[in-house]
Amino acid sequence: MAQEAAPGYAYGQLERALRTASSTEDATVRRRALAKADRWHAVLAGMTGGSPAIGSRTPVADTPAWVTLEVAHGGFATGRYLAEVPVRPEELAAVPGGTRGTTDRERVNLGYLTDAGLAARRTALATEAYRVEVPEDAALPVVAWLLGHGHAEAALDLVAELRPLLHRLRLAPLPGAAGGRRSSS
Repeated sequence: MAQEAAPGYAYGQLERALRTASSTEDATVRRRALAKADRWHAVLAGMTGGSPAIGSRTPVADTPAWVTLEVAHGGFATGRYLAEVPVRPEELAAVPGGTRGTTDRERVNLGYLTDAGLAARRTALATEAYRVEVPEDAALPVVAWLLGHGHAEAALDLVAELRPLLHRLRLAPLPGAAGGRRSSS
């Protein structure tokens, strides 16, 4: 049986964030408070619309379990996807000419699935020249790895799972140095 969360806590958090934003002279504090208010507004909008389903592994309707959701304090899902970020100019510049897509994000993701894009993902993996900021950033490099290691069927299954969200989510890491490696000692 699905649990229902009382909206009182979320309203209180929204009120607190708005009070902080309206009472501070510090622009940085105001910006953070307004961002918190936006998150709590999204939580409340989801609660009044019947989503998210509190306590569910997939609390937002029509969202696969593998999509990382933004979570407000207390574990409340806002309904926003962390990997749904604007396309950066350098991402779009790397898209092979003629790559189609309904959005710039889809064009970028489909560009990474071309022969040249997959080769670039494999090179980035080999040289560790990438930054994974959210788990979804690793999806297309996994496709490249699977194809490079003789697992074409698994790669196609993964692409089929990703396909419905190619137009919305960043599914490849940003270029740059990987975070600190852990030693195997």
